[in-house]
Amino acid sequence: MRRLIYVVAGLVLAAAITTALARLKPAAPSVDRTAVWTDTVKRGPMLLEVNGSNGGTDLWQQAGSGSSLAANEQWAYAADGTTGYGYLINDHTGNCLEVNGTTGAVDTWACVPGANNELWREVPNPNGPNGAKNALQVEFSGGYLALASAANQGNGAPLTMASSLNSLDAWLFTTIGS
Repeated sequence: MRRLIYVVAGLVLAAAITTALARLKPAAPSVDRTAVWTDTVKRGPMLLEVNGSNGGTDLWQQAGSGSSLAANEQWAYAADGTTGYGYLINDHTGNCLEVNGTTGAVDTWACVPGANNELWREVPNPNGPNGAKNALQVEFSGGYLALASAANQGNGAPLTMASSLNSLDAWLFTTIGS
């Protein structure tokens, strides 16, 4: 009888542990600073930045140079290791650049492992002005990070997603300190 009680108690404990482990969420991607590049995403003198605490993104005039850049203008790229895409993680917020799954807006959000709306890759773009000869493509839709309007390329210029390569989705990626 005792043996039966121990077996049942052991099975109940094993079921409880299994249930608790199944409810755990995967850890956010970590950034090993020795294994990623810390970059800026530029368009002429303008930088991709996180604007304020709401996670929105836009362009802003570069204030400094090299390592004196503001943290909200610096991004770390962490490859996911399986798809050729990776996460662009803002140094200031620690959040990932994403295409919002509800609104389609380009913003930042807590990094979620495997979330294809947060996975980006650099692709060649022959249409770019001022040395900006690359584009950022998101795995989610295959779209490209772009300026919302050719007429608005100054401070606070909004960003959107383009379905094909053009001059509005051309970027220059620079390693900090280079």
